[in-house]
Amino acid sequence: MILPSKTAEKHIILLEDIIRFCLPHIFSFFGYDTFSSHIIKVTRDAEIDIDNDIATSLIQKIEKGLKNRKKGKPVRFVYDKAIDPSLLTYLVRRMGLLQKDNLIPGGRIHNYNDFINYVVANFERLATETMSGGRPTTALELSLGGNASYETSEARRTRGASALPESGADPTLELDPSVSTTQTRQYILAPITASALSTTFRGTFAFTPRLTLQAYAQLFSANLVYGQALRAVASPGKPRIDYKDLVPARPEDQAPVADSGDVGLNINLILRWEWRLGSTLYLVYAHQTTGAYTPPKHGFGGGIAGLDVENGAVRGDTLLL
Repeated sequence: MILPSKTAEKHIILLEDIIRFCLPHIFSFFGYDTFSSHIIKVTRDAEIDIDNDIATSLIQKIEKGLKNRKKGKPVRFVYDKAIDPSLLTYLVRRMGLLQKDNLIPGGRIHNYNDFINYVVANFERLATETMSGGRPTTALELSLGGNASYETSEARRTRGASALPESGADPTLELDPSVSTTQTRQYILAPITASALSTTFRGTFAFTPRLTLQAYAQLFSANLVYGQALRAVASPGKPRIDYKDLVPARPEDQAPVADSGDVGLNINLILRWEWRLGSTLYLVYAHQTTGAYTPPKHGFGGGIAGLDVENGAVRGDTLLL
């Protein structure tokens, strides 16, 4: 706090010193004769890890990280070395700290950056020149990456045990596992091809040393495509079925069409404004679109249509300050 002055000199006083000075007035109704105060500083482990997990949105990651700040494990404890030992023992026990933890004795003042904030507030031009000397006023960084995978595997079951069509029963209904082994039954299998394609864009633009815009976008698709349906007939009991026993499924078997495709688009924009040293304002915009589509039988493609709302895609937009 800046004290009034009739000269060109600047006189400041810390808020904690004002509280110390006023302790007899603040606690006057207790009737104590002696007052003392000490400052402590606790640092908790609450790092916000912004990874590339497509299953969790950026907003959810930030919200989780902010909540963890209240319950994160203390990793650093700084205290006034003149503090009463019994009070120090009480604080360490109440916070669940161990003696092996990072307990650091210090002086009466812990946040020396308060003096830097005073310089910024009263000598804005000097602070700006100092910061600009180490960083460019404008900068643009862009990166584009991608990943693709394509795997095939042997026959995989697409439908469990069902009755034979020639028995007159519905072959699309799976039998109860508790009784299926007591009768002749059939299984439907098919070879599977799994493919995935992902493209990621990252960009950062610095308007000024204190104002930056970060952009992140990811477009991905994943396909599961089954080949020709195969049929296996098993006699009562639990006989072994070999791959050579598989034959192409017949039309009356009504083999299921299990092909599936998922597509998603994630866009995050973060505007960061360091309006004063140590104080930063974030404006976050997050967009997410997820959809499904019928993939092609060969290769990639076809997923962009799944992002259309008319085709059943789900969209969401979030703004966080």
